[in-house]
Amino acid sequence: MNRTTSSEAPSLGGAVAIAIALGIAAALANSGTFYTTGRQYYEACFERHLNYKGVEDPKPKDADQGALWASCDPITERVLAATGFPIVYEEKGVYLGGCPNSYTERPHAGWWILVVKRMAEEGGPMFFDRFIPAKWTVDRVIRGMWQNCRPGGQKAVP
Repeated sequence: MNRTTSSEAPSLGGAVAIAIALGIAAALANSGTFYTTGRQYYEACFERHLNYKGVEDPKPKDADQGALWASCDPITERVLAATGFPIVYEEKGVYLGGCPNSYTERPHAGWWILVVKRMAEEGGPMFFDRFIPAKWTVDRVIRGMWQNCRPGGQKAVP
């Protein structure tokens, strides 16, 4: 007869400890402790977009808001560059190609405003955007916006 000793039995305490640790990590990620989350990016940049008047950048109410608003441009531009879609500019009156087109698609405010508008059209951030880094959220939105682009800048043939 095989008897299971207490050291061989599954530990319920270990599973509870792991569940508690995961819950705490999720709560900290949701609050943006480790990084700017996708939801924080959307909320901050959407608010910046609502306050955008003409060509002047809006003035934030406080330092926290200013820091979040200032992250809209660099996060979006870093992700756009990392996707492999080169932002190609016009040189001496000749469009050098690229996808997306920096002249016909980039608003004066910056690429971030297109990402925020697209997210708003989709109903705002998704559930998992509360926990994942903003760069992952922006990457998902950018790839959705330019589905017919391939890394390297060529248009894909549908």
